[in-house]
Amino acid sequence: MEKLNNSKMSDKRILILGAGKDQVPLIIKAKSRGLYVIVISPGGAYPGLKLADEVVYANVRDADRVLEIAKEKHIDAILSDQLDIAVPTVASVAVELGLPGVGVDVAETFTNKYKMRECCQRLGIPCPAFHSFDNASEATEFIREIGLPAVIKPIDFSGSRGVQIIDREEGFEHRFERSLELSKSGKVIVEEFVAGDEYVSQGFVEGGNPHIFAFAERFKFYFADTSIFNRTIFSNEIPVEFREKMRDYHSVLIEDASPNFGCTTAEWIHSDKDGKIYLVETAIRGAGVRMTSDLIPLAYGIDPQEYLISYALGEDQNSTEEAELNDLAAGYMTFLLPEGKVVKAEGIEEVGKIPGVARSDISLPLNTMTAPVQDKSARYGPVLVHGENRQAVMDIMKQVEEVLDIQVQTSTGLQGPIYR
Repeated sequence: MEKLNNSKMSDKRILILGAGKDQVPLIIKAKSRGLYVIVISPGGAYPGLKLADEVVYANVRDADRVLEIAKEKHIDAILSDQLDIAVPTVASVAVELGLPGVGVDVAETFTNKYKMRECCQRLGIPCPAFHSFDNASEATEFIREIGLPAVIKPIDFSGSRGVQIIDREEGFEHRFERSLELSKSGKVIVEEFVAGDEYVSQGFVEGGNPHIFAFAERFKFYFADTSIFNRTIFSNEIPVEFREKMRDYHSVLIEDASPNFGCTTAEWIHSDKDGKIYLVETAIRGAGVRMTSDLIPLAYGIDPQEYLISYALGEDQNSTEEAELNDLAAGYMTFLLPEGKVVKAEGIEEVGKIPGVARSDISLPLNTMTAPVQDKSARYGPVLVHGENRQAVMDIMKQVEEVLDIQVQTSTGLQGPIYR
């Protein structure tokens, strides 16, 4: 794996917004470079709080308060990754302090689903038919126009929370309100449902120039009315024409927005209906479930978060386009559990010993009470695996399923994990 300059810089102070599990890899990388890490986070049992050199409790959405803290702490850089709600704050504070950042307008566009859809429409990038609403009655008329199924989601909320697939009008108003409650702006986007194989692309932007180099297949649980991914696999076995379309479309979008630097991620669907590649979501940040921090380094031998830290500090370094990429495969898998009580949980430690398993984050004490599945927070794991190719990764995932022996006592009897 390519190494950047890891010389100790204990006099440098970096402010990281967020302390959840998705922020942990960034905090660890910053500390490994000798940086003094200050974390801003609301109170709670967030794992990153124990890793920081200093913690300030505050709302990461509160740009004015974060700016005050940044000035008080005399920071040299401000960052967040894999946390959409922090992106506008990081951009705003960076501008105010004259620090490297993506830019306020870019942050707004990449965290507002409606604005992003408008950009795609203007640039000729295929995307689902869409509109935004603040009331269910007008939204009902729109879904009658585009037909069912349809998708509703909060305009400015990430992580699949509030995302619902609507296949009937009955109960629509209640479900609309559920998504609306999560929207900071008080609006929901309603869009055409596009069926097909799903993919993700990732890369890095330098001076407005995109380098999209990582591509993965994505797979969902077979749960009605939900859109929750169970696994993602990076490999070179995705059709070349699909990769080229994703790269071209995303490059057009990035070049139009011209962010200064940053990790970039996008989700795509290859439509069963018309064969087009549709842009579903995009963000100026890395992807969660350790995709950016772990899976890309495992598959490609390049660490986007190292570049992210260097650019935030204003350091000179080689371009990501000059990095020599590996040609391997890596992926994550997760599972769900039915509602009930965990009465058996064996094989968890053994999973971490399977050759090709890079990391296993399964925590499941006996007598754990499991709740109904509502969003991706219900997933257990992830288990990160890597191998020579896609098939090797899939074989290791199968071994994980065979090693785990989990039973949940439900109202209808004993049931095991849900992998699909």
